[in-house]
Amino acid sequence: MLSRFRPLSKAEAHERALHCLDKVGLAAVIVIGLLVEHLVFDTLERVTVRRWGVQQ
Repeated sequence: MLSRFRPLSKAEAHERALHCLDKVGLAAVIVIGLLVEHLVFDTLERVTVRRWGVQQ
C-alpha cells in the first residue's frame, strides 16, 4: 500500500521546524509573562497593601 504522504525536502523540513519553534517561542513568552505577572506584580501588590493599607 502506498503512503499518502511524500517525504519532505530539507528545505520543507527546515521550514516546518522553524514554524514549530515559532509556536514554542510564543508559548514561552506567554508562560514567562504569566510568571512575571503572578510573582512580581502579586508580590508588589501585597507589599504595597501591607504598607499603605487599603485606600477607599
